[in-house]
Amino acid sequence: MVIAKLVMDNNMLDRSLDSGCMKKKILVLCTGNSIRSQMAEGFLKKYRKSWYIESAGTFPVGLSPLAVEVMAESGIDISKN
Repeated sequence: MVIAKLVMDNNMLDRSLDSGCMKKKILVLCTGNSIRSQMAEGFLKKYRKSWYIESAGTFPVGLSPLAVEVMAESGIDISKN
């Protein structure tokens, strides 16, 4: 997942995205908003606490319990997303 790689490379993000004064806003969009976008939102919120981050779907179906379980293994709680 490209966004996960970007999140993990904090030095690159600091140089390329944190240079401005305005608060960053990120919308992670996918079709169902149940797994990938929810996980990406969780990673971004963990590593970029000062940003405004939300996820959405064109046909949202609700959060997948499997996504919650997998993210919990990484120490990230997305159960309230």
